[in-house]
Amino acid sequence: MICVYGEQVALKLWQGNTKMKIECPQIVRALSVDTKQTTMLKNKIYGEAVLGAPSKAIVSSLKRSLKKLIKERKTLEEKY
Repeated sequence: MICVYGEQVALKLWQGNTKMKIECPQIVRALSVDTKQTTMLKNKIYGEAVLGAPSKAIVSSLKRSLKKLIKERKTLEEKY
């Protein structure tokens, strides 16, 4: 039966996944993590501001982290 099937149907050679098919889920996961971290940092900055007398060093550090994260996200989005 298998031999007959092979004679009747033109079979394609399996090529495996392309580089893009492998990278796409990785990129989606990385962007998802970036989104969560961005939200977390924004919430933390807001939380520090609500305290009334936030530490300038802490807020500055959080803003630098947020800026770097946004830049990395844009780089990934532009690349793919």
